[in-house]
Amino acid sequence: MNTIKTNSILDPNIQQPFTGPSLEFLQARAVEIAQAYAWNVMGDSLFWYKTSNAGVIISGCAKTGGGNTIMAGYIFFRGELYFFSGGTGLLSYTNPPVVVPDTTYDPSIDPVEFSDNIFRSVHQVRRLKLADQATVVSGEFLLSDMGRFVHPTQQTSGPISTSSAAAADVLSYTSPNRPARLKVTLSGDLGWLTTASSVDGGYLILRNATTSTDVKSSLVQFSDPVGAVYGVRMATSFTYIIDAVPAGTILKMQIKRFATSDPTINNAIMTVEEVKEVLW
Repeated sequence: MNTIKTNSILDPNIQQPFTGPSLEFLQARAVEIAQAYAWNVMGDSLFWYKTSNAGVIISGCAKTGGGNTIMAGYIFFRGELYFFSGGTGLLSYTNPPVVVPDTTYDPSIDPVEFSDNIFRSVHQVRRLKLADQATVVSGEFLLSDMGRFVHPTQQTSGPISTSSAAAADVLSYTSPNRPARLKVTLSGDLGWLTTASSVDGGYLILRNATTSTDVKSSLVQFSDPVGAVYGVRMATSFTYIIDAVPAGTILKMQIKRFATSDPTINNAIMTVEEVKEVLW
């Protein structure tokens, strides 16, 4: 993190200059802190996918009145954190609402007098606001493109075992009441008893129960070359991003036998992260 070294100021008669570039150096420190926070809460996919093109809501910005009002909040956009003033009367706009920069100067501080006896305003208040305009230029974005990070939901379970060749349900998740882009992570310890001189194991499955289709599966298996019967336990996990998940879709974490032994899963975890939310 940026810092200005001061340990060279040893003589009270020697002054260290503090220049315009020094101020910019310190301001970059605040930007770096905001970026680190945003990246941490959003994850890689949302941070890189979304913030270069449109803002992502960090807090606030709830919509009310059937979409006629959006509340104030904070938006991360192009590497910086901005206060967003919100707006009302959106349904009366002639054009789709556009989020635009709103730069003013603080009248309680500005203007300030420089050494050349000229007063200048330098304390910028940089925010975002709504505008009713027909075009969108660089540095602006449509409100409909704004994204919201939703904190991951996590469920745990175990142990769960199969009792036949059919898959057994472990955990379940129902998507929001709107289309969504979901990042799903499944993990757990899959165990089974080996059988004489055979390959056995189990599948970890992400299943779309609404469409009755397997979205993704992972196989763990073990070959018993000596014919002994003993327990095997192996950790397994995978992450999968599903685009355009319809509203109310039921996703399930399942396990299934590979050969003849019924597997059991322990420490099962299903984590679902919504990586983009369209507000309007």
